[in-house]
Amino acid sequence: MDQCFKKCRDKFSEKQEYLIDNGIPFCEAMWDSTFCWPTTLANERTDMKCPDNFIVLDPEKTTFRDCGINGTWVPRIYIEDCLDANWKESMQAEDDAPVATKEQQKVIGV
Repeated sequence: MDQCFKKCRDKFSEKQEYLIDNGIPFCEAMWDSTFCWPTTLANERTDMKCPDNFIVLDPEKTTFRDCGINGTWVPRIYIEDCLDANWKESMQAEDDAPVATKEQQKVIGV
């Protein structure tokens, strides 16, 4: 993981140095274990194609992150943008499934 983090930072280090030297606010490039988010100017949005290395993600979709006006990433659960529709539906159906009563649990041995 540290190697991916370093590669991500190194990829955008020149741009970051330029922005620092010129006093331009920005969000630093960051690796979050799924995406290498690029250096992004403050108050701007960056879009990323969803990865194709997870079965539950749809590589045809995109997600985004916003860099706040103060140069910090705005928190959000962006990976949900990438979830495959079939997988999302199956998870929703599982969430909507009725829960067994205590009596039913005794019968089935739970």
